[in-house]
Amino acid sequence: MIGTAYIAYYSWMAQKISAFHVQYPGIQVQICGGYSTELLEKLNTHQIDLCIISQREGNHKWFPICEDEMTAWVPASHPMADLLAFPVEAFAKEPYIETYPGEDIDNVRLFAKCGIKPNMKFATMDSLATYLMVEAGLGLSMNNAINGRVWSGNVRILPLDPPQIVEIGMAAQSNLSPAAQTFFGFVKPYLSEL
Repeated sequence: MIGTAYIAYYSWMAQKISAFHVQYPGIQVQICGGYSTELLEKLNTHQIDLCIISQREGNHKWFPICEDEMTAWVPASHPMADLLAFPVEAFAKEPYIETYPGEDIDNVRLFAKCGIKPNMKFATMDSLATYLMVEAGLGLSMNNAINGRVWSGNVRILPLDPPQIVEIGMAAQSNLSPAAQTFFGFVKPYLSEL
């Protein structure tokens, strides 16, 4: 089983699983979604074999893929929507929509690093719901740039000021099963496509 914290990678994963299935029809591959820390916990308890997440501490194998920028999601009608970059400290004043409230996600880590307590007004357990709430004008949010590429609507996706970067990569168990090792060996050369 392979997990990903980024819905933008579902299409890539489906294409690779399809190509893998042609060569290895007897190996079943499942996709699991979630946030980075949740997926790493599943990896550590052997519920999944591999996951594409933002970098986390732990005793797993780590294969860097790319650096991803954290972004502000702002309703298109908001007075700050025309800024070139969104000031991180503004999350302390503007109504904030949290994704995965109370969980260890990149947003929470970024706020802690910057010493900011967001003005929490709403919360969801889904990035799409967050995006739609921002689009409806309920508030602002923060998310990885990769997730913002999936939808198009009346939401401005702005870089943060100062810029905030997270490393995305693939985490793997140190002792993969033969089937998982075969799948990982198949997809590893394609990770640079991400």
